[in-house]
Amino acid sequence: VAALNYDAMMTVDDGSCIYCSLTASTSVVDESGTGAYDGSVDLSISGTYCVTNTDLFVSTAGGNGQNGNAFNLINTSGADLYIDGFKQGPGSGNSSVVGAVVEVFCAYDDYLATGATWTSVASATVDLTASATTGYVQISGGVTIPAGGTYGFWVGRSDGGTVQYTNGTGTPGVSAWASDANVTVSEGHGGTYPTGLNFSPRNWNGSVVYGDPNATVYTYAWSSGDTTEDLSNVTSGTYTVTATDCMGCTVSASATVVVNMVPGCTDATAFNYNPLANFDDGSCVAIAMGCIDSTAANYDVTANTDDGSCHYCFGQYSVSIECGGGSFTSEVS
Repeated sequence: VAALNYDAMMTVDDGSCIYCSLTASTSVVDESGTGAYDGSVDLSISGTYCVTNTDLFVSTAGGNGQNGNAFNLINTSGADLYIDGFKQGPGSGNSSVVGAVVEVFCAYDDYLATGATWTSVASATVDLTASATTGYVQISGGVTIPAGGTYGFWVGRSDGGTVQYTNGTGTPGVSAWASDANVTVSEGHGGTYPTGLNFSPRNWNGSVVYGDPNATVYTYAWSSGDTTEDLSNVTSGTYTVTATDCMGCTVSASATVVVNMVPGCTDATAFNYNPLANFDDGSCVAIAMGCIDSTAANYDVTANTDDGSCHYCFGQYSVSIECGGGSFTSEVS
């Protein structure tokens, strides 16, 4: 009963039960300084069974053709599956067709089941492209296949033209023609419009678009009052969040933003002032003026800022003194 896909009509468990299994992780960028409000939290959630809008490419193999194809879609996702539409493949002979009118019918049951009837659910004028699935016919409001359910569809041209399909080797409505983790497309029938089942097995060429494009997979409730997935421009502190997916599964996480401590001298008048520091480590040194050239005659080992007072002995340098004459010329050497 606790399973997400619990079926009250079933009496034998087939092992297909799925359960809430959300997990959450966070990564943090700390605040650069007290009151800077530039911290952030990046939240990641995984493990949901909610299905977002995606395509299942089926085939463009070709080989045969008629007005259209019938086939079953089997919901293997474990939850209700929203069918948004179908992308018809090329025209017969892998041809491109401009302005083809493509119509979609749904049987709301296995199309081969006794009493199954067809209902037209969508029609559109589209362009078909060789070797591609571009003829998109979107179903307004979609068709939702219940968990584990099978619905038949007939997709084809209502304007008298033909589309390509591929001869099959399996059982129509049963054998898989294409599949992913959420849906299986069966082999089927080809035939004339509307909903003809003249030939089998004949397999559809196109893509299935499923998952509600307007669905919200997760909602978020942060202790800060935010409802976004991630937090930005926050100050230091601990932030908790509860995420809820479209099936009601929840997971909680927390993250702590701290001030990114950069130790150093924060006294702007000090000799070793560090403008990047936000935490004073007691290392400040007062400015001491003097000669800081160790080769100078008046080098001051206590100075850390040169005041331009340095003067020098002759040392290794030679000095020439010339006397311009006078009574003391002979006394100069």
